[in-house]
Formats: sequence, C-alpha cells, structure tokens
Amino acid sequence: VGLPGRGKTLISNKLHRFFTWNKIKSKVFHLSQYRRQFAPHFPDHVLNVPIGFHETDLRVQCMKMFYEDLRQYLHGIPPVSSNVSTNGMDKEGGDIAIFDAMNSTRFWRNQLKEVCEESGFDLFFIESVTDDRDLISLYLHGIENCNPDYIGLTQCEAVSKFEFHMKDYSTSYETMDEEIESDLSFMKMFDGGSRVLVHNKKGYIQSKIVYYLMNYQFTRRPIYITRHGESLGNVAGVIGGDPDLSASGYQYAIKFSQYINNLTAVCDSQPPTHSPPVQVWTSDLKRSMQTAANIKVPVLCWNSLRDIDSGKFDGKAYSFFQHQFPMEWEKRQEDKFHYRYPEGESYDDLVTRLQPVVMELEKTSSTVVVICHQAVIRCLLAYFLNKSFHELPFIEVPLHVIYKLEPEACGYSVEQIRLEPGTAVQKSSIKF
Repeated sequence: VGLPGRGKTLISNKLHRFFTWNKIKSKVFHLSQYRRQFAPHFPDHVLNVPIGFHETDLRVQCMKMFYEDLRQYLHGIPPVSSNVSTNGMDKEGGDIAIFDAMNSTRFWRNQLKEVCEESGFDLFFIESVTDDRDLISLYLHGIENCNPDYIGLTQCEAVSKFEFHMKDYSTSYETMDEEIESDLSFMKMFDGGSRVLVHNKKGYIQSKIVYYLMNYQFTRRPIYITRHGESLGNVAGVIGGDPDLSASGYQYAIKFSQYINNLTAVCDSQPPTHSPPVQVWTSDLKRSMQTAANIKVPVLCWNSLRDIDSGKFDGKAYSFFQHQFPMEWEKRQEDKFHYRYPEGESYDDLVTRLQPVVMELEKTSSTVVVICHQAVIRCLLAYFLNKSFHELPFIEVPLHVIYKLEPEACGYSVEQIRLEPGTAVQKSSIKF
C-alpha cells in the first residue's frame, strides 16, 4: 500500500528474495503488468497518449485477472495470464503471493480482503508512508532503466512523468487506519522504517515479514564484493584448503587495497550516519585476510564467509575428485545446488549459513566491502540480483574483479571493476 514513489516495488522484490532465501515459495504480482495488457501507455502524461479504458474500468479488468491468477497460483494451478506472472513455480503452486500495487483506497482493500476470505488465504498489508523527498529520490533512482513505464526516457523526463502520476492519486489516497480498518492485519512504515506501526499481526510468516522489514535499511549504499587474490590453491587447482596468496594474488591485494583506501577517503567526506562510512568484511581464511592486509580501516572477519566446506575433498585436486570418485562427481554434476560434499556442505547449506551475513548487509547504512570466496559470492549475487537456486552454482566469479552493486529503484545495477596486476583499472556495466 502506498502512493507512487514510496518503494512498493522495491519492498515487494525484497520480500520475494527474502522468502526464496528461506525456502518459502513466493511470487510477485505487479498490478502494472496487468494494466499494460489493456492500456500499455497508461499513465503517460509526458506523451499525453489517451487510453481506451476509464481508469475505474481498467482497474476492474486488472483486478479480475489478478484474483484469478492469485487463486490458481496459491492452489497450484497454472495461471491464466502466464505472460504477467513472474518468478516461476506456477505448476507447483506457491506459499505466498505478493501483490505490488497502490491499494490506495479502503474500497479496494476491502475487496481484496473478501476475495482472500472466500479462498481461505491470510492477508497482510504493508503500507509505505513518506514525505521525505530525499528518500523518494532514492526510491526513484534508476527508474528509467528498469520500469517499463519509464524506459526510453531521460532521468528528467522520468521524474516529470512520475510527478504527474503521483499528483493524480494523492487526492483520493486513503491511508490505513487501525480504528477504521481494525479487522485488517497490517504494518505501516514511516520514512523508510524510522517509525513502524504493526496492527493485528498474526502467525509466523507475518512475524518474519515484520522482523525483516524492521531490519532493512532503505537509505542504501553500494556493496563491493570480490574474491580473495589468486591463491596457491588456485594455481594448483585444488578444492578449498587454507593456502596463502600467490605472487599474483599479493599484487592484486596491493592494487585492491589502494582502490578501497581511495574509496574510504571519498566516503569519509560524505554526511555522517550512525554507521562507519565504510566497513570491510572478510572470511577468516588466510587468503581473504591477506587480500585485506593493507586496507586502512578496521577489518571484520566472519567465519560465516568461509568458502563452502568440501569435506573429505578439502585440499584435493578437482582431477583427483573426478577420476577417483566418478560416481560422486556425477552426483555433483547432476544437481550442483543440492549436492553435499561427504562430511561437508552443499550450496543449499551455504545459503542457510549466510543468512546472518545477508541480514547485516540489509540493515547497515555503510558502504560494505566483502572479501570472500567464489561459492560465497555466488550466493550473495544470487540473493541481491534475484537469481534462482538453479542458476546460483553457475554464476561466473573470476579472480581479481570487484563487483559493485549499486542500489536502484527496482533492485541493483552491477558494475564490474577489473584490477588485474600490471594493467589499468577497467570498469564496465554488466548483466547476469
């Protein structure tokens, strides 16, 4: 629930990732995707293109289709509008449907309540309320790159279009009220969570939602993630272990430290927050700590950031694993995410182990630099970039590259910063 530019899509996508990370099947239903089927140019105040539906009729059409998809998704039946629904899991059904819409009046909220009651679904509203223009600007940052209503516009045109869109709904908007809507369960977040009102909360899932959003930091900063410098283990082609850096790895550590020290100097000049401007996190393995050795800010070592535990194959060559244990190797190839090393971990286990790290990343207002390992970075990138567990083990994470995750309206953009020893810094925007 909320006016345009209050972070509803951001919250919806974040909740979907949070549920996925906790092995709870969820899907986001965006009202705007339904609307585009009937009126692809609505609202379009910049181009002033008329639409073929009166707004109320348009809403009725969209909601009718959404209600049908909602029932079919939660009951495990493929939706009628497969081009609208996202995030998969249609055939198996799901546990939670997230409806990304303004839900701006009590009439529409009451109608949604009646539909859920008829179908036996629990309903929980999340309202985002803010008049803070700086926070609204953060919510809108990059909207012209990810929202189909604004793609192709300049940033100024997108903001102008948005301002008209917001004015249209401000006069009719009805905020949630614990007295008037006393029978509803809801959470109101004021100015990005600086104040929170929770009303009539019920059950485990609603408690998890409240916990997650109360810990989420809406004034987000970039996240920098890199693998340790090349290690002697990388040179030898062995799995895991705790080797030192190679000569090339030490060169990367020097170049990387120079880059982060310059970043720290820039961040120190920005307005202060309750958190340090820059935090540096590493695993407690030697190759990660050696990569961070020359950084001039305190470094926090997390054993949760350790590489995946390869169990009885730790320190062994991949060729040894493949040729001496071919059946075990084949099991890993068949299902890399769920495969668990004997006496070790799977990627599934690693996702669970990283939950405290993810929660800390979500709630800090600092710029965070993370130095860890290939498997760990795959998990972190999958979380922040909304990749499936099937895709996760195959995300490419080369050595001597920093991934800069920059917050945007709909998630994160990614810049790849290559710091190969002996060459100039190379930056490029990438898509996974």
